[in-house]
Amino acid sequence: MMREAPNERRLRRTLLLAIACTLAAVHTPPCAAQPPLEFDVASIKPTAAGPGNTTMAFDPGGKFRATGAPLNALIQMAYGVKDFQVSRGPKWADSESSDAYDIVAKPAVGVTLNRNQLKVALQALLADRFRLKIHREIKDLPMYSLVVAKNGPKLTKNIDAPGPEATMGSGQLKGSKISMSILAGMLAQLLDRTVRDDTGISGDFDVKLDWTPDQTANMDGPSIFSALQEQLGLKLNAQKGPVEMIIIDGAKRPSAN
Repeated sequence: MMREAPNERRLRRTLLLAIACTLAAVHTPPCAAQPPLEFDVASIKPTAAGPGNTTMAFDPGGKFRATGAPLNALIQMAYGVKDFQVSRGPKWADSESSDAYDIVAKPAVGVTLNRNQLKVALQALLADRFRLKIHREIKDLPMYSLVVAKNGPKLTKNIDAPGPEATMGSGQLKGSKISMSILAGMLAQLLDRTVRDDTGISGDFDVKLDWTPDQTANMDGPSIFSALQEQLGLKLNAQKGPVEMIIIDGAKRPSAN
């Protein structure tokens, strides 16, 4: 059996809400009480899943579930960043580390958290159980701007099917009912570089992209850059721009429970 390359494993690890209430006028009723943005119960255990078998999801009911998740992957989920945006930290926290965890976390009974609130709750869980301390930095780094190619986009609009749904693998990307911003995020995951959506295209689309990964002079087939233009009518322009980085200042392995 062929072993997956680290980049391919990262592709399978399949991205802050500030809540404030203000009164618009004297007679505006007071804001409704907000649910606590933290999990009431959380189970964290070392995983039995093999390397690269990471799954993470926020359930519609307000739970967070993870299998085989290293700390760096959990940070990416909590802060909505990519692997290349997480810097420093202990070696065991790395995305390719064998230190990974199974987590089931849920809010108090009767409390439902939306996706953004769940991210804040996950941040609180990491700070509490992993003793995670971070700070943010903005760095001027190489990035890509996703734009429409010269001959226009080649996109199939989707207004009926449920979604969004997306999968990525070695040399293939598929999406059902995804926006251009979601596509940009997928490309960023593939290229380990921020991709900004500058297409100006709104709506949801079905996309399919095939290319030759790790291309060399002796391999046939398009690169991901050529495939993007030929198959979707889009283009990636290289440039530099501000990229938010999550810097790990400290972390500890959690005690199992």
